[in-house]
Amino acid sequence: TSRGSHGCRGTARGAGEAGSEDPHVPARGDGHGNGIHEADRGQDGMKRRVSRLGLPLLARELNEQAGRRRTYVLRLLYGTLLFLLAFWQFERTLAGVGPNIFSALGTGAQMFRQVMLIQFLGILLFLPALVCGAITSEKERDSLSLLLITRLSPWTILVEKLLGRLVPMFSFLLLSLPLLAFAYSLGGVSTMEMISGVCILCLTCLHVGTL
Repeated sequence: TSRGSHGCRGTARGAGEAGSEDPHVPARGDGHGNGIHEADRGQDGMKRRVSRLGLPLLARELNEQAGRRRTYVLRLLYGTLLFLLAFWQFERTLAGVGPNIFSALGTGAQMFRQVMLIQFLGILLFLPALVCGAITSEKERDSLSLLLITRLSPWTILVEKLLGRLVPMFSFLLLSLPLLAFAYSLGGVSTMEMISGVCILCLTCLHVGTL
């Protein structure tokens, strides 16, 4: 009887191993696969791509922010304020050129400066609120000690946490591209001035974020 039970166990074990080697069954990272884990691949796609670059903490930050409602509310609020203020400034600028539409040519420089000023105010207003809780959030969740015992150095943790808060701010800055394109189309702004303005905005974000 014992030999028969051992034979049944060996047969079942062999069937299980043969089933795990089925090429039609999606495998996980540990080699054991089933169809339940197939849907998780799409959700972890962005995290895996960023993790391949050696930035696992940044990948986790971006995934957490993508699942928060607060991220999209802030983006909507920033975009609404940006376009309302820009529309108000553009209307004042175009109202002073008179009825001739060709007299508006060359006013792009003034509109460009107005958009840059609004962006600077947005950085000073929104970015400190985004960055201030980068480390304290880890302390509140009792996960900072776990980060310190990983292979990540303290400088790597700080840099990746900073990048995790700067990326949303850079997405806010991208909202001004249509306004900058409109100002550039009216003339008065060179390509070098446009590139210099974007670089100054990025450096300002880096400076304010590291304070």
